[in-house]
Amino acid sequence: MTHKKPTDQAHQQSSGLDIHKRSMDAVPRWALAICAVLLVLSFAIRQIGLDITTPLNKIMAAYAARIENRSLAEHKKLSRETHHLEDKINRLEIRVTRLEHQHPVMVK
Repeated sequence: MTHKKPTDQAHQQSSGLDIHKRSMDAVPRWALAICAVLLVLSFAIRQIGLDITTPLNKIMAAYAARIENRSLAEHKKLSRETHHLEDKINRLEIRVTRLEHQHPVMVK
């Protein structure tokens, strides 16, 4: 009795099915039910002929703009803080240099 080794393609298909099975097992059943309801609802809306993509696109564009504005505001805030810290460091370096010149004993 000889055992055949699975071909690479068969092995890839079986591992692909394994990944699919594991991912499906990881998803809660209620989440799958919600996705199924949304899918059926989208098919029904499309069959009726309602266009909901335009309002949804506007809503998503507004969310994207809001996220972008928040990001830019945080970047500007960090930029101001960084500039303030750089100024402080420069002043401290000048101060240290002056103190070193005033007290040559402290210089290594």
